[in-house]
Amino acid sequence: VRLRTAWGAAGRQPGPTMSVRTLTPRSATINGAVVPGVSIATAGNPDLRPERSEEIEIGVDLLLAGRLGVDVTYYNKRTQDALVRRPLAPSLGVGTARYENLSLVENEGVEVSVHAEILDTRGISWAVDLGGSLNHNKVLELCPPDVATGECELVEPFQAGNHRVVEGYAPGGYWGVPFEGFEDTDGNGLITTDEAVLGDTAQYQGTPFPTRQAMLSSSITLFDRVRVAALLDYRGGHTLLNFTESQRCYENCRGLHDPAASLEQQARAAAVWIPPYNALVFVQPAWFLALRELSVTFTAPDNWGSVLGMERLTLTVAGRNLFKWHDYGGLDPEVNQSGTSAFTTQDLGTQPQVRYWTVRLNMGF
Repeated sequence: VRLRTAWGAAGRQPGPTMSVRTLTPRSATINGAVVPGVSIATAGNPDLRPERSEEIEIGVDLLLAGRLGVDVTYYNKRTQDALVRRPLAPSLGVGTARYENLSLVENEGVEVSVHAEILDTRGISWAVDLGGSLNHNKVLELCPPDVATGECELVEPFQAGNHRVVEGYAPGGYWGVPFEGFEDTDGNGLITTDEAVLGDTAQYQGTPFPTRQAMLSSSITLFDRVRVAALLDYRGGHTLLNFTESQRCYENCRGLHDPAASLEQQARAAAVWIPPYNALVFVQPAWFLALRELSVTFTAPDNWGSVLGMERLTLTVAGRNLFKWHDYGGLDPEVNQSGTSAFTTQDLGTQPQVRYWTVRLNMGF
């Protein structure tokens, strides 16, 4: 048994251009003549400060007879003066957004990993690894202290697209008028906008990032010649905006045109057309369980390779992203059209994870 603890602090400087106002060259026509000019590209923020993070970890490691190992870790990380890209009102005429030191963010969770040597004989060995984590992010305050005075100015929750930064909730959570259901009042099996039901006010509809993750990997080796390995990957506790389906329902999604579509499909398609046309009708659970990898490796007997002067010869056939279980309404709950944009995710015409196979031959001399 080993007990451990750790504390650390780190900073992150603002990017080299975050504090600088930048200009874009333009041309303008004045009195019939084309003249050069500039417009503001980014507003910049000269008052930016580095964000500072402090984290504490507490853990325990258990080892039983060299066959079973268990690691458990609790962590709590707080980030002060977090650098957040905050949208600007279009009426300012100085760009769409700028970075600000806005909030105190907490990241807290537990990680567990287990390694077990289930069998270890002359003919067969079997090992299993299991890992999992629970993670929760929360904006603790939107009132960063001023470096000079120590006082803070309360910042109102702000929205970037369909995401908001709100005190007490996960940063970048989905906020919008929710889809609450439908009622086929005339019993004709067709749902219209009058029969779809939306909420009255914008509500929190989940975090865009997983709060639960798990991984199970296992490998079996037979007679030191054949090794079979597999990896299962689970993520859950989050939601994803199926913006692809939302956009299609303005034109040609199934729920809009196919009478054989389920009543819920028809209702969600109809709800897209209910003013003010900004309901998050297609924010859907994004959990999945994926068969991430399956591989078979054959190690040839020594005399096979010795003919060609080789000491070792192995052949591996491996498949990646082979299958995925989920109930997401789109093609793949793992996609993200927003890339690495802070606190935002959405599915908008994004290619799903690619399934592929590889064959590898290793020769050692």
